[in-house]
Amino acid sequence: MAYHNSSGDVNVVILISLASDQAAIDIEAWRLVADLAATYLAPALTHRITLRLRGQVPNFTINTTGAPLRVAFADVLLRAPSGPPPEGDFVFTQQELEVWAGVVWTEFYVNATKTLRLSSSSSSSSSSSSKAEGESNIVGKETKRHVMTAYLAAFDYIAI
Repeated sequence: MAYHNSSGDVNVVILISLASDQAAIDIEAWRLVADLAATYLAPALTHRITLRLRGQVPNFTINTTGAPLRVAFADVLLRAPSGPPPEGDFVFTQQELEVWAGVVWTEFYVNATKTLRLSSSSSSSSSSSSKAEGESNIVGKETKRHVMTAYLAAFDYIAI
């Protein structure tokens, strides 16, 4: 984890995972916390948010548990907030997270559909089973690439 190589400078780690088979996005916040004897610090999950897709793209809703996501200003920038303008914690409301998740799922669906169309058109012209297996592997890699594309598009969207 990022804590081990940070020389103590990392106060929080945010993990975002997409489980397409479960139609869920999990956001986890991890912090260093003292063990029961307070002899050492260890990473511990301190907050989890799940955004679950209900329905099919483009007609879907998102069920959310655990929102909002609040990340302390000092944990990110390693200093106290100051001003003006007033600085403060980073807060992502349930509505903001659901908009972001909608962008991720839409981008994922659109890009995955393109990949499957490309794969089916090239595999129909292929007669070799080894070539078809290779194309299947490429589709898997393309799907992973599309997940990353969806994340990046969603972050661009929410940053605006």
